[in-house]
Amino acid sequence: MKVIFTILTLLGILGLSAFLLAPISAPAAAELQPVIILLKAQPQAEIAAQVWAEKQALLEAASAELRQAHPVSEWRRRNPAPLSRAQENDLARRFIPQALDEAQLALLKEKALRIEELRASARQEIYRRSLPVLQKSQAPLVQQIEAWGGEVVYQYTLWNAVAARLPAERLSELAALSAVAEVFEDGVLQPLLDVSVPTSGAPAFWSAGYTGQGVDVAVVDTGIDASHPALSGKVLAQKRCLDKLGTAYNSIDPSPDDVNGHGTHIAGIIGSQNSPYRGVAYGIRGLINAKAGGDDDGLYGGGASMADSDAMKCVEWAIIGNPYGAEVLNFSFGGGTAADDTPLARFWDAVVSQMNVVATIAAGNSGPNPQTLLSPGIAPNVISVANVQDYGTLYRVDDSIRNSSSRGPTAGGRKKPDLAAPGTSIVSTSSNWEGANADWVSLSGTSMAAPHVAGAAALLISAGVSDPLAVKALLINTAEDKGDPGWDSAYGWGYIDLNNAVFHLEDVYVNSVAETPDVRFYAGPALSGDTATLVWNRRVPYAGATTPPTAYTLSDLNLFAYREADNAPIGSSTSALDNVEQVKFSAAESKAVLAVRVNGDIVGAATEKFALAVPEGFTPHVGPHLTVLATLQGDLQGQAGEVITVTLMVKNSGDLKAFNNTLTLTPSANLSLLSSVPLTETLPDLAAGEVYPLSLSWSFQKQDETEAGLYFSTHSYSYETDFTSVGFIPYHNYYFPLIFR
Repeated sequence: MKVIFTILTLLGILGLSAFLLAPISAPAAAELQPVIILLKAQPQAEIAAQVWAEKQALLEAASAELRQAHPVSEWRRRNPAPLSRAQENDLARRFIPQALDEAQLALLKEKALRIEELRASARQEIYRRSLPVLQKSQAPLVQQIEAWGGEVVYQYTLWNAVAARLPAERLSELAALSAVAEVFEDGVLQPLLDVSVPTSGAPAFWSAGYTGQGVDVAVVDTGIDASHPALSGKVLAQKRCLDKLGTAYNSIDPSPDDVNGHGTHIAGIIGSQNSPYRGVAYGIRGLINAKAGGDDDGLYGGGASMADSDAMKCVEWAIIGNPYGAEVLNFSFGGGTAADDTPLARFWDAVVSQMNVVATIAAGNSGPNPQTLLSPGIAPNVISVANVQDYGTLYRVDDSIRNSSSRGPTAGGRKKPDLAAPGTSIVSTSSNWEGANADWVSLSGTSMAAPHVAGAAALLISAGVSDPLAVKALLINTAEDKGDPGWDSAYGWGYIDLNNAVFHLEDVYVNSVAETPDVRFYAGPALSGDTATLVWNRRVPYAGATTPPTAYTLSDLNLFAYREADNAPIGSSTSALDNVEQVKFSAAESKAVLAVRVNGDIVGAATEKFALAVPEGFTPHVGPHLTVLATLQGDLQGQAGEVITVTLMVKNSGDLKAFNNTLTLTPSANLSLLSSVPLTETLPDLAAGEVYPLSLSWSFQKQDETEAGLYFSTHSYSYETDFTSVGFIPYHNYYFPLIFR
């Protein structure tokens, strides 16, 4: 059943702040109703998957080159012992500042730009292939809208969707069209409003030579004042997307410039070049000004509004509609919701999963009550950011969550927010700086916290952690756990800590896993308190209104930890709702094993891509694999009681110790077993590479002249996983060794 969604105000119901969405009055009969129409067919998703698969090898190689080019990586290879968080923070202050010279900085910039070029070319190729397909798909709908007296506002390419205005009496007919998956109201969102940057640990990246070089960050907001001295030359592209808000905004807020001040402040947090208020990633190649929010009265510091359809249009333009293409997008607007999912949240999930970008979104300013998160910060694939007050000091010990910061979980119980960052009394660029006015202004809110994480993402990308899943996993895994242990409703997974992250640039892996029994293993040493974090995306697009569902069911990946020495489980994270799992080691382990598995089905794909951030020293491992080196000795002439001697060597050719091992031998059909010797042998535990010798003799009678021999199968049950191998040992009437894998 197709439903026309209406975004409702929750003021007075959830006790949310005055920044929430104002009630939307019903239009008069003659008015055109603004809606967004989503089509069932979403061909651009398959196109995007194909393009990224084509580019994957080049991107992985270029990213590895960038990570390994840094002296810190070489230092880590020479000093592989795990370090505590305190040791890493100390080294970030003392060792890294002396690590680079100008030639090395130039090399890092060159390699970072190469990655940016590869990713930008991939997104442009997705657009090139998708555009004619989507235009053809949308043409009948556009024609029908115009025939009904409506008007098309936008035709999208990241989603197969159209924003339009229609007579209200036509909406039921629109929803009934066979090609339409969903129709929802084009709602209105509100903004979510010297010490914070060093407190986050950004100077550790700067000293290491990573300042965001080669990365473009989009600010989807109220515009950017590109003339501000601290942003001079940094705004590479700009566009105003205020079509839905109406003609009133054409006079009070007519250009991409920032009348309100919200967007310019956010831009400065990310990319300000001036001391003492440098942005987190002040060396980014540039900012992309995607102005989707309009000032409500044309006066600095007042209210602002943003339509869903305008936001979607500007996001699309920021990624594929300009020559640069954003790698990171910050969105500090939101609207109240009592639902666990919204159309705008699904749009952002589609953007992240199809276009391979990082999206940082303000959690909201409606705390401290639980379940006060705003949309689209509830979207699974984005990084939802809470607001920490740093109290104006460089010491993190007194930093705490701001009372007004929205709390999780989502209405359905999912773990959001993801991270917390400084967001209170943040001094940044003012759009009202001209004349005698101050260049800088202090603002507070999750609006200010989110761009700290956007800047952090740019730093990681400039350091060679280029996959968005890897960025999210690494930021979460290196965050400081300040609230309740593990995830909590205030801080999420923790308080961003770039001093820690700079030492773990090579401690994150991107891989994929199929349905069980497929499994991916990683192993290494762990200190007490170390964590491992698994992240994957909800795959959107829409595939229909009923079956398949409008968004693919989120795959249920789980993370398990074991002690290799004795096969004992030592931790697990198995939420059925979330796309982040984290295991914390309660004690030091000389070698721990991490296993990534899928519980249930993967819908819409054969495998699920994931990123796993791990403690220092963990590497991918192959599970136990028992191979057989065998010889048969004997002379079978067909007489009863003739003896075959089987000499076996069973080797664990995997990377992990094998437990609960057995070997079963079965004679071929033309061999009759005369003795009572058992054909199943229990084997000892076998370390990686260990060989176990075994010699067995049986009495057989050969029945005919066809090939005779023994079938074998090995079995190991290790790390709650079954491992088997099978083979055949032929009999040839003479003695020689055979290897079976």
